[in-house]
Amino acid sequence: MPHTSSEPRASANRHPVVSVLALLCFIVFGLVLGELLALLVLLPFFQFSWASAEHFLRTFSVYEAQALPLYLMQGASAIALFLVVPWIQLRFVEKRPLSGFFQRLPSWLELGLTLALALCFMFSLPPVIEWNKGLHLPAFLADTESWMRLMEDRAQQLTDLLTSFTDWPTLLLALLVMSVLPGVGEELLFRGLIQNYIHQATRNPHVGIWVSAFLFGFFIFSFWLNPTHVAGGAFWLSLFL
Repeated sequence: MPHTSSEPRASANRHPVVSVLALLCFIVFGLVLGELLALLVLLPFFQFSWASAEHFLRTFSVYEAQALPLYLMQGASAIALFLVVPWIQLRFVEKRPLSGFFQRLPSWLELGLTLALALCFMFSLPPVIEWNKGLHLPAFLADTESWMRLMEDRAQQLTDLLTSFTDWPTLLLALLVMSVLPGVGEELLFRGLIQNYIHQATRNPHVGIWVSAFLFGFFIFSFWLNPTHVAGGAFWLSLFL
């Protein structure tokens, strides 16, 4: 993939692996910060009981009246992990502004082709998803597969709960929490940073795509791979898709 000014590059005297290690440290920080912020926004809904808020955070066993704290919790976690972490990495490691990702605007032709590709995916993905669900790991990894499927089932239950809309304000809040924040943030972290670091380290765009896809699946507990695309270096295109 040709490199463009919209992508972060490791400093000439710093190997991309060093940037990846720094990013991993910031991701751990983001996970901890996200959980802390989630607990803080939950406290008012549970009479400021830390134990009750933590139980809610661990189990997600909620009823409809508690949908609001769940949205707020998801939003706080998304901001910490997908927005704060990339900003820290760019600010203190790459020393580049976040606006660098958005310098190159796609053409109408690129947008049209991306939309056509998205529509093709919509019609072709269902059978692939069913086939993907039927994949199994080797017998000696049976316990790992069971854990992975448990995490994916839990993520699906959470998604079903978050998409139970009762009114327009809930729908708008859900769109912000489930579409806007994760959509932009995940592209910044995985497409904008991780994929490019791996590409630079291996000199192979395919390795960058597949490894970042696996890491993305791991973070969202969707382990059956769905590779991202190179998009010619245009960050806006991946956001649009």
